[in-house]
Amino acid sequence: MIRAARTVLALTLVGGALVACTPDEAPPVGQPTSSAPVASPTPPVTPSAMPSPSGSAVVDVTVAPERPDALDAKKPSKQGAIAVSGYFWALFPYAAATGDFAEWDRLADETCKFCSGSREQMADVIDAGGHSEGGAVTTKVVAARENAAGYSYSVAVDLVQQPSTDVDRNGAVIEDYPERKQFSSEVVLHWVDGKWLVAAVDVEEQS
Repeated sequence: MIRAARTVLALTLVGGALVACTPDEAPPVGQPTSSAPVASPTPPVTPSAMPSPSGSAVVDVTVAPERPDALDAKKPSKQGAIAVSGYFWALFPYAAATGDFAEWDRLADETCKFCSGSREQMADVIDAGGHSEGGAVTTKVVAARENAAGYSYSVAVDLVQQPSTDVDRNGAVIEDYPERKQFSSEVVLHWVDGKWLVAAVDVEEQS
């Protein structure tokens, strides 16, 4: 059974081809198609945080993640693709918690099955009056490459998702996801008509 809002990362493993896809023209990350150097690992992208009563940082996923400058760039670059991929994952728990899909919809290309499948699962919970709490995602870029000059880029990203809970309109728990999960992912981004689009996403849970 596909679980709706463990902010949907887990459902990619259950739903398979329903929400995960990698275009035929985008080879695996381990097989670069250009002579450009693979990007060095970058520091994790962390959503907005607020102090908890104990003094440790607790991520407030209801706060919209900051838009990267790359979204307003005049031309594409590998570094821009890296920034946008981090922003895409930061939008995940935010959309599940708030039902605000505006930025998600702007980024998601119509060819991205993961994007549309994830949105549908999150919207099912929101439309029923519920929402997700927690589930903050932090990311670490592993590698990046240019598939087609000035057009297609792939970014390999490791993800850590914190525990989360789905609640109904009255705040009662629908389903609880108490474990922290780790995933590896590849995000394929295209530069089309002067803007970034997420064309495909492939996700696997790490053991």
